[in-house]
Amino acid sequence: MAVAGELQERKATSPFETVASFIDHQRTTAAAILEMRGCSFEVIVNTGLEAAYQKTMSLSSGEM
Repeated sequence: MAVAGELQERKATSPFETVASFIDHQRTTAAAILEMRGCSFEVIVNTGLEAAYQKTMSLSSGEM
């Protein structure tokens, strides 16, 4: 997940926009995300993305 955090720090996009870009590429990450969404995991995925985003923001501002 360090790479995902670095993406968020470098780009002014939301986690949801980042996921959309993964899906747009239609590769392995897209397949995994789409499968999870199809299994009613969308709320769980979104909650996880938001938590990762908030942690990224706190780390980039020097908080722990």
